[in-house]
Amino acid sequence: MQKLYENTGESIFKICVISTMSCGKSTLINALLGRDLLPSSTAACTALVTNIKDDKRRTNFEAKCLDKNGGLVSDRKEVTLEALEEFNADTNIKQIDLIGPIPGIESGKMTLFLVDIPGPNNSANDDHEKLITEIIHSDENTMVICVMSPETVQTDDNDELLQSIAEVMRNGGKQAEDQFLFVINKCDNLDPEDEEDTVENVIQTTKRDLLMKGIDYPKIFPVTAEIAKLIRMEERGEKITRRDKHEISNWIDNFESDDSEDKEFQFKLSFEKFATLSPEARESTENRVAFARNQNNLAMEAMIHTGVPALEKTIEEMIRKRFEEEKQLRITSLISLLSNSHPT
Repeated sequence: MQKLYENTGESIFKICVISTMSCGKSTLINALLGRDLLPSSTAACTALVTNIKDDKRRTNFEAKCLDKNGGLVSDRKEVTLEALEEFNADTNIKQIDLIGPIPGIESGKMTLFLVDIPGPNNSANDDHEKLITEIIHSDENTMVICVMSPETVQTDDNDELLQSIAEVMRNGGKQAEDQFLFVINKCDNLDPEDEEDTVENVIQTTKRDLLMKGIDYPKIFPVTAEIAKLIRMEERGEKITRRDKHEISNWIDNFESDDSEDKEFQFKLSFEKFATLSPEARESTENRVAFARNQNNLAMEAMIHTGVPALEKTIEEMIRKRFEEEKQLRITSLISLLSNSHPT
């Protein structure tokens, strides 16, 4: 029976990442990829849909660029950031399909896709509102990550995006609550020693705004995607600038002291502690921090404190949940089919 189920077809899990501009959406995706691949500068902000299919057997990314009718515009076996910047500037290209490794997320027997969606305030794409509406109304195995930053939480553009999400969550019930994650990026720009500029205050403000829109129990994840991306790039042996190395060093130095007077400061920079995690994910994350400390691996601990691994752990939980639900549905359907074909 199990073997029959496994041969019934490919199971897909899609993670769609949406945001208004200047929130670090592409940087977050790059952090999940562990490399600088998607353009993230304001001048080169995403103006088209980018689908990223996970294939951990690969070391690099292959790209196919499509026009508005699905026709092939360009095909490259090994793509770089510079190439994607060129594709983004090409008005004939409306979609980029990438295939390569997404190392931080284990998807088991489901095929994982990351989808970078143009923002609702991106004037370069006239169909963005329709596209986002279709995605967040999807009943597929789809998770939606809405990326914000402390500076954009209360902007008009962000308000419009959240209103659309709130409508879907109201109509979708508990399953829709699980479908949406709210990421507050750039939390390393906050000042943990300024009581009005802490991650706790930003989260409370976000929760209050979401509650006013009818989103009662949001899953919120504070992160610093830029630092997470740089740490992973350095781990992979990629060439990074002196300034990038300085950023990594400064972040790691925050957690070096064992003085009791520094503990509160370090706690406020441990973004995973403020994330909306299940008990299992929280225990797993705490165990990873303890392991890093026992190994005197400050870089590993500092990576966890970026908040990105906690986000990945939650995504993995949802993938496993959806896979089990889908498996049971297929097995039930198969049993029903066999019963109907062999009536007693």
